[in-house]
Amino acid sequence: DLHLLQVASGDLKPLRAAAGWHSLPQWSPDRHWLTVEFETPAILPDIWRVDTTTGEAHPLTGSTPPALMAAGMVEPEFTTFISSDEATIPGLLFRPPAASPAAPCPAIVYPHGGPTDEHGRYFDMVAQWLVAKGYAVLAPNYRGSTGYGLAHQHALHGNWGIADCDDMLAAADYLAGLDWVDGERLGIYGASYGSYLATLALARDDRQPRRFKCGVAKYGDCDILASWAQGDRPGREDLERQMGHPTTNRAGYHAGSPVYDVENIQAPLLILHGADDERVHPKQSEQLVEALKRHDKTFELFVYEGEGHGFLQTSTLQHFYATLGRFLDWYLL
Repeated sequence: DLHLLQVASGDLKPLRAAAGWHSLPQWSPDRHWLTVEFETPAILPDIWRVDTTTGEAHPLTGSTPPALMAAGMVEPEFTTFISSDEATIPGLLFRPPAASPAAPCPAIVYPHGGPTDEHGRYFDMVAQWLVAKGYAVLAPNYRGSTGYGLAHQHALHGNWGIADCDDMLAAADYLAGLDWVDGERLGIYGASYGSYLATLALARDDRQPRRFKCGVAKYGDCDILASWAQGDRPGREDLERQMGHPTTNRAGYHAGSPVYDVENIQAPLLILHGADDERVHPKQSEQLVEALKRHDKTFELFVYEGEGHGFLQTSTLQHFYATLGRFLDWYLL
């Protein structure tokens, strides 16, 4: 929803009720109109004009390609599940239209990056693409996420890779308990911190048979201490803010690093990285690959020239989606 706050009085006025994500507000010179970017999990971002008197809103742009408009996007259900320490974890659950108890579908746990971020009411192309292919998607706002209070957001301070990893395993258990999901066909996919959690969940999965049949790690850490030394200054400062300096929390840096538990990984892992990534250096994926090789694990590695911490080139995106689809379909369909 969109509200107006009168700074002088503190009054909060509801302006527009909409189940979506408003951002980038800009006033018109006469203060009668407000332009915002608006999107939902099923609608791509567009610029809208909002009448600040009536709350009426109209789109000024139409950026959704006709092919996507015809495809039919899925609105997620907001759900919760219980993790370790009886923690309640919120998340978005995307259900393919054809999924049913008679025809249960495979599913993907999809942790967001950050960790100080969230899966919110905004459009996510990867989630919609997976659902269109027939996968259910659970996008958990694990401990460490924003938007659920400071206790939830600060739960990882000093100890990355413990409670948040528990939340990944609990997410898999939640999916397996849904009668329209095939609990024997679960995967995990993430980018950046989500990639780190994907690798960690495979390495810390303590169940036989394993919860996850495959995982995808897209430009993520495997050794937090090494990443602290290799990455750019903003990333290093953010890491220190959450984990402390390595000289004061070396044990925490080690305990939160999946590279030391690679021997426990049984599921195939797809690893993707940008050659010019300054936030999470590609050496992180190289180090992970060396550990996987030592323990004779199954993996694929793709490093994209000219890409940083996020893939932007059309050729890269085409290859990424084709590779992701092939990999998931091979192990989960």
